[in-house]
Amino acid sequence: MGFVTGVSLLLLWLFYIIFYRQFCVDRHRAELFEIRNRLFDRAAAGEISFDNKGYQLTRYTLNAFIRHAHKSCLAEFLMTLVSQKRMPESIKDSFRLRLSESLEGCTEEEKEIINGVFEDLHARYVILIVKTSPIALPAFLAYVVFSSVWKPIKQIAFRNLKKLSNPSSKGSASAALLYVDEQIYSESGNDVSRERFPRAVA
Repeated sequence: MGFVTGVSLLLLWLFYIIFYRQFCVDRHRAELFEIRNRLFDRAAAGEISFDNKGYQLTRYTLNAFIRHAHKSCLAEFLMTLVSQKRMPESIKDSFRLRLSESLEGCTEEEKEIINGVFEDLHARYVILIVKTSPIALPAFLAYVVFSSVWKPIKQIAFRNLKKLSNPSSKGSASAALLYVDEQIYSESGNDVSRERFPRAVA
């Protein structure tokens, strides 16, 4: 039994390393290429100049993320956060300073384009880390499940606590707790999840 379990875990790990993670990285790269193409199209349409320093820095950053997408993981992200604390302020804020300087001569529309690209880039980077991390993905799924279950539980608990605090209420505390169980059972179906996560459940 132990041998079969060990082989199964090994095959699962190989599937994760060879297929699943590589698929996620390739998909992430394709999404970044799409973002870069949209940025190029907006520049070609005259919404932002090709010579704009903000455009050039944004495109350079996208190219760097595309090139190093295979290195993106939770460990690398955490190591970056730790190393930043030990860096001199001049080095730590160098990119932020370059970005700020590149936006100085931009119009509000150009700033909106550049900031939108960076927001999209950072969001997809975090999604890649969560999807490819054996630790972050279960933690995120547990958070989603807990959040979807905790809301109705909290609502039912507060509703019944208000009933218990009412002097005119009838019945004992144990009867009220049984009522909570009944309400949780009847209200913890797909309707609750659908309200909070319409795309995931539909």
